[in-house]
Amino acid sequence: MCSSLLVERHIGVDLGSKSYGLSAYSSTLRLTLRGELPKEYDALVNGIANKAKSGAAAQSLQCAISFIEPFPATVNHEACVKKLQAAAAAAGLKVSFLQEPMRWSEDFGHYLQKTKGAFFGIGCGKEHTGLHTAGYEFDDEIIESAIAMYMQLVLQATAIASKVFSPSSSSTLCWLPLSPL
Repeated sequence: MCSSLLVERHIGVDLGSKSYGLSAYSSTLRLTLRGELPKEYDALVNGIANKAKSGAAAQSLQCAISFIEPFPATVNHEACVKKLQAAAAAAGLKVSFLQEPMRWSEDFGHYLQKTKGAFFGIGCGKEHTGLHTAGYEFDDEIIESAIAMYMQLVLQATAIASKVFSPSSSSTLCWLPLSPL
């Protein structure tokens, strides 16, 4: 059973040519597929691929499937979310969680495959046009909130770094690698 958001959009179809009286000898269907959870997204992709392949085989057709610009799901790590919440509280910022996943976090999913982290946004109100829409205009008033948030994250990281740094008689400084956030 699917408990998360799954989206499929037809973004293009090429079928046949401008020749009349002939059957199309090739076609291309382009889709954008998105899913909140990796397992459910994979099930969606596999289901569509299996349906296309079995439909093609039933008609003695060939079917080739390729992927362009796949983006992994952005799944936050709980410990990093807690760090974000602490930073927001220290900055005096209100925290709210979205009811549905954002559609504009694609690149960040790649980072989260390499390290722990959490994706967050600085909102500018419900009355504002959404990001990645034709009417979007950046609201300069959110810069102050963004700076306060990042300042608190830097202070958190600095506090962690100062706990692992131990001065010695040598002049070499050694820093332990830290996960972002």
